[in-house]
Amino acid sequence: IPIVNRMVYEKDVEVTGNDFSAEFKAAWTKEGLYLAVMVKDDIFFHNDNVKQTRERWNNDSLQVYFDTLCDARQNELKGYDLNDYDYAVYPNPDGKSSIVFRDRTPDMQLTLGLAAPKDKTVANDIPSAFKRTADGYVYEVFFPAKYLLPIRMEKGYTLGFGLFVNDRDYEPGVKSSLTLTPPGTGCYNSPHLWPAMLLWE
Repeated sequence: IPIVNRMVYEKDVEVTGNDFSAEFKAAWTKEGLYLAVMVKDDIFFHNDNVKQTRERWNNDSLQVYFDTLCDARQNELKGYDLNDYDYAVYPNPDGKSSIVFRDRTPDMQLTLGLAAPKDKTVANDIPSAFKRTADGYVYEVFFPAKYLLPIRMEKGYTLGFGLFVNDRDYEPGVKSSLTLTPPGTGCYNSPHLWPAMLLWE
């Protein structure tokens, strides 16, 4: 599925598909959800020299969002609620591997109780991969079902799903992003804008 909507941060800068474009594939089983994002990008840039891991989004990076109950459009107040996930996939600077960062998780009563992972931590329990290609790079990540709770991995289940692919070429930061939300908007703290994903066979 092509990711065609854009957010451009620099004024008077034109970003074209030749410079930066992306598409994704997703598949699910009862064990979890697999995601692959294929990016065409003329320059790969990722600097991990920041004080906090969560700040690494301001690079070539991938952000993944889940509204587990797909209820954001019904909420009177906009923004995250108690059942939303905010994940990020950060390539390592050598372009040969990646890590998953768990920025936000639902209330632990909806997930694993006292065994629920903590927010703002590296998710070593979520496998990911990153590889360079001739014209860009590919992100791959597998979200085990227990780290998507209370989503039920079954046919007919609907969830909110957001993707935000960041492109940084040089300093000082991200130049543009590709998003599943409307053009000129972002995914962060905006689950009411995320498309609905229907699990089917």
